[in-house]
Amino acid sequence: MTQGLEIRPVLTMSDELNSLMVEADLEGHHFMRRLRKEWEAGLNRFDGDGEFLLGAYCDQRLCGVGGLNADPYSSLPAIGRLRHLYVAPPARRLGIGTMLVNEIRVRAMQRFLALRLRTSSVAAAAFYDRLGFEKTDEEAASTHFSWNV
Repeated sequence: MTQGLEIRPVLTMSDELNSLMVEADLEGHHFMRRLRKEWEAGLNRFDGDGEFLLGAYCDQRLCGVGGLNADPYSSLPAIGRLRHLYVAPPARRLGIGTMLVNEIRVRAMQRFLALRLRTSSVAAAAFYDRLGFEKTDEEAASTHFSWNV
């Protein structure tokens, strides 16, 4: 873990997100660009019932994000979707991603019974496996699932 780390809600799309977006783009992860576009267009501001976007701040600088939405691919209202988890390369291997996911899980318990997510990254899949998410066979809708009770 890292000293000087604070996890708190992201309420606006600040310029801080641009540096994460550029880093993600360079790695071929375009979901950060989609996060910003959907926020700016008003399509997803993580403001529905039980939804939120969290930022990990390392010494007051945004070094990671992760969010939770009601799962738009599920007809069950008690299913949440973990979205847009990203940690800047210099901040990796410090436990920040794990801390973000754990905080998302804790906050999700107020509204959702289970969480789903989709990843196409082998490294991300291994990360979620280590955190106890189960693989699913519904790759179009999700690759991983976890009961949140």
